[in-house]
Amino acid sequence: MAAGRSYLKRVMAGVEIEHMTLLEAKRGHHELYQALLSELCFEGCMTCAKYFEYLVCEENALINDKFIKKRMWTKKTELLKLYETCKAAELVSKLKTCISRKSTYELIYQALSIAKSLPDSFHWFTKSFLEIIIEIADSFGVNNIMCCELRAKIYTHFAVFHMSGRAHSFKREITYFEKALSLSRAQDWRTDNITPVFDEQNLHEFVGVTFASVLFKSAKAFIHTNPKLGIEQADRSIKCIAEVGQMKLKILVAKAIFVKARLLIEISNYKEAMRHLRSAERYLMGEKNNEFQKVRCEINISKALCYENLGSTSYAMAKLRLAILLARQLELSKLLGLALLQVAKIYMKTPSKYHLAENALREARDSFQDEEESENKRCVKYMVALLQTISNEKTYIDIIKNSQFNFCDLYKLRKWKNQAKPFWKRRGAITFIKSFTTLSLLSLATTDLPSEVSEDSEEPTSEVNESESEERGSDPIECLLNEFK
Repeated sequence: MAAGRSYLKRVMAGVEIEHMTLLEAKRGHHELYQALLSELCFEGCMTCAKYFEYLVCEENALINDKFIKKRMWTKKTELLKLYETCKAAELVSKLKTCISRKSTYELIYQALSIAKSLPDSFHWFTKSFLEIIIEIADSFGVNNIMCCELRAKIYTHFAVFHMSGRAHSFKREITYFEKALSLSRAQDWRTDNITPVFDEQNLHEFVGVTFASVLFKSAKAFIHTNPKLGIEQADRSIKCIAEVGQMKLKILVAKAIFVKARLLIEISNYKEAMRHLRSAERYLMGEKNNEFQKVRCEINISKALCYENLGSTSYAMAKLRLAILLARQLELSKLLGLALLQVAKIYMKTPSKYHLAENALREARDSFQDEEESENKRCVKYMVALLQTISNEKTYIDIIKNSQFNFCDLYKLRKWKNQAKPFWKRRGAITFIKSFTTLSLLSLATTDLPSEVSEDSEEPTSEVNESESEERGSDPIECLLNEFK
């Protein structure tokens, strides 16, 4: 690319040089980029030349770092289509006529469609090209109606492209969906090729519905980190669906309301959460689809959490039985395991029902066998160890030592010991674990143990003798770790 940069410098200096044609450049791949760049400069398309050189420099850097293996010239047809379309768009934009502006928008949109049709191996190129299109769209005037439509569609394309790529907080997508929704209001524009549906949708409705789904997914990501922000996102999701007049999309509305209820549970607002759970359930009435039934199962588990914390254990057990029946019928192993964990937690409060809690935990462990996530499996281990501690009156460290904890779990125990006093010696911390509501991430309670537990909360319990431990002069967790070595 050094030759291309030196060419630009000579052109800007006004030096006349012989122009290489595309036919001459096609003799070798390495000369193709230089020929395209020189032709752009020859035609006076300096904006296209600037961005084209940027893309080539990025490709060289990715090749050198071994992030990609294929260069764009392997897709010569698509590359030349993009080149001709972008060059035509810049040339047309220089004509001071009304039709030229419309043609420019259409050509830019056509180039965007070509870039989006590239295979996954050129994901980097599509991403960079869309960012360039976004930059160009931001530079357009805001008063032109054609410009607003183009910008709304480009922002939507960009947000949908990023949304399908990875799981994350959706911060960037939310920004561009907000811009697209604002631009598409009160207009009867169609989606064109944004979505592969049989009938083109109204752009405002499509943006609103897609934006709402992104918002409630973003809200779910804040359940354990920032519930209040998550509640705001869930509220925006519901308002967004209402704005575009799509409250008839029952599953989407029910999911958005349910996510808000889950967030309210996290901040211990159980009465308000129950109100939202009932509201979400109303949208599921009469629906037999599996997706609706899955949401109904999740709602029943959440209702059980609320009832338990409000002191209605019998109602909680009734809802959990419904959730277990639905989960077994639909073969939803994860939801079945979560419901059984909650059942075990309730049974553990009554000494005469310890054996029922043990049976529930055993079945929950079997339900999580096919799960890739280790959080739920670890949660079952902790619950089993806790149950054995209560029922057998043994020390927590002995239970862990005799169980099938692996090397990594023992390192986790050492981390807890560094954070606070060993929680298996503290009744307050055990109570803290028992009262944790969201069972799917119970292990978060043990990783975020309170640094100081009130001494008043301690009660007589079977402990490891500290004086004996001091005489041995070694930490019990260190001893366990050494046994693995």
